[in-house]
Amino acid sequence: MLTCSLQAEPEKRNSAYYVLTIFVVLAILSGFAFFVFLIKAEAVGERVYLVLTLMLTQVAFKFVTSGIVPRVGYNTHLDTYSLPSFRPNSGPGSGGVV
Repeated sequence: MLTCSLQAEPEKRNSAYYVLTIFVVLAILSGFAFFVFLIKAEAVGERVYLVLTLMLTQVAFKFVTSGIVPRVGYNTHLDTYSLPSFRPNSGPGSGGVV
């Protein structure tokens, strides 16, 4: 007699995909914030432009990645890493502009 089981095996997530496509890109974007100190102190407009561009890039990237990751009712490791990653852009960015 042939029996059929309808139980689905849980799929394993490929963590390397998330690390390469999300975490590494966020680390690079956060690292770019320190380039504001390489711009001359007199060029305030260029510093502001760099900081605002990086902030908008991170916000856009957050919107794009929210479509990739499944929605859950709690903070994931991605949330706990991506939210503080805005800090390097606001910290050195605002300090470098002033």
